[in-house]
Amino acid sequence: MNRPHLNFLLHLSILLFSLVLFAGALTVSAQPVKIIFDTDMALDVDDVGALAILNHLADRGECEILAIGISTPVEMYDGYYAAACASAVNGYYGRPDIPIGGFRGPYNISNDVSRYVKQVASAFKHKLAHGLETEEAYRLYRKILSRQPNSSVVIAVVGFLTNLEMLLDSPPDEFSPLNGFDLVSKKVKFVSCMGGRFPDGAEEFNFNIYPKSTLYFVSSWPTPVVYGGFELGSKVKCGKVLNEQFKKEENPVALAWHHYTGGKDRESWDELSALYAVRGCAGYFKLSEPGTCSFRISGGRKSSGQYSSRNFWIPEPHGKDRYLLPAMSYEQLGRELDLLLLEKPLPK
Repeated sequence: MNRPHLNFLLHLSILLFSLVLFAGALTVSAQPVKIIFDTDMALDVDDVGALAILNHLADRGECEILAIGISTPVEMYDGYYAAACASAVNGYYGRPDIPIGGFRGPYNISNDVSRYVKQVASAFKHKLAHGLETEEAYRLYRKILSRQPNSSVVIAVVGFLTNLEMLLDSPPDEFSPLNGFDLVSKKVKFVSCMGGRFPDGAEEFNFNIYPKSTLYFVSSWPTPVVYGGFELGSKVKCGKVLNEQFKKEENPVALAWHHYTGGKDRESWDELSALYAVRGCAGYFKLSEPGTCSFRISGGRKSSGQYSSRNFWIPEPHGKDRYLLPAMSYEQLGRELDLLLLEKPLPK
């Protein structure tokens, strides 16, 4: 081989090696997604699954969980123990100090008692004894948002929209001179919201329990919203593997699954919205056409205490919102979630 050819190959090898190092540096230096997780933890076990997945993604350096808000009221059984349950899950994953906020409004569900939050809180260590010890969630969010770079925070909301309504409607305070609308506009990148049925749907639980909060959110929230609808999560099942692979006494997520499902698979509404909040589409999802989610409350409260409501999708070329569509089979999406749920916490 002649020397010019040899030199060319040598320089090409050095260039390719440099590009590999550069690409690796980009991967390592990529900033984790800053997450606020807002949940009605207690009413279904997919909230625990979503929090577990966020902790696994935090272990990988893909996200940073800034705060958690509980949207079930702290004075009631569910909200009282939900904060302690979330604290126990975070502690299991080595993050006992994630701040947790609570909702201090009325409860729009009568006589609902969680199947797992007290059991998890009783079986695993946690720093937060109960919901009454929490700071109000919207004030916690104001504190957190005021300290973050502009357009840097993603909110994953997988329950009622009460805390976000209060955040949006909040006045200036010691944390920020901005009102809630302006603070959100400045600091929040987008919201990944589990709620509604798309494109047009009948009643959906998260939207329907506090419909006035839902109406305020969908009509007033200033940043983009990506909705994960009931129709998507209802077709994706996960979680059975937890009780097959872990002893429930050693894993709070497995314990919650045991008490809620008897160890069976469960629909995956909240896990999908949490996954999108961190990874985006990433081969899991496609986005709908841009548009706007509209919401309508029909009539007064029913004898159950709930309302009649439904959402509508309005396609608009310049709309700021989207909803999730599957980019792979529902079965494969479930397997992807199971793989994340089966990951063990990193040694701390």
